Amino acid sequence: MGELMVKICIQLFGKFCVRRDEQILDGFDARKVQELFCYLLLHRDHSLPREILASILWPDTTTAQSKKNLRQALWQLQSALGSQNQRLNDRIVLVEPDWVQLNSAANFWLDVAVFERTFNLVQKTPGQELDSSTAQLLQETVQLYQGPLLEGWYQDWCLLERERLQSLYLAMLDKLMSYCEVIHDYYTGLL
Repeated sequence: MGELMVKICIQLFGKFCVRRDEQILDGFDARKVQELFCYLLLHRDHSLPREILASILWPDTTTAQSKKNLRQALWQLQSALGSQNQRLNDRIVLVEPDWVQLNSAANFWLDVAVFERTFNLVQKTPGQELDSSTAQLLQETVQLYQGPLLEGWYQDWCLLERERLQSLYLAMLDKLMSYCEVIHDYYTGLL
């Protein structure tokens, strides 16, 4: 049944966008809900203590107030994702009393995750040694880069991630140019 359910598609390159069935999901109007979700997505490989999340997202408030804000933002996020009606295993965000984590088993597509997976696949292969199928995958992946990560956001945590991902993007473009030079496809290499 999980295969039949439509994935949530999340775009972090360029403007933030969350879609289901090609329809933009409601409930992501509040900037702090967006920030919370994006922070969780970018740190999807591990659980995050609630206290740390609260202090990162609400640094200028008291600990008690930042924790209250986090509880409200988590509730809004779960509502926007429709988590209340889902089984625990299908929920994208897992919330426990002391930590919050993205559910790696949940059915969602994330442009940054695809981007990082492809980079890890080609990272140690020089562009001149790419085979045609890997080069094609690389070319499709760089198309995901629709602009800087979370364009228009200027939080410190976001700026660091933006710079890191831009470096990966430039490294992938360099590999593609080297590949195009070897196969004498200069036109594609210029694009």
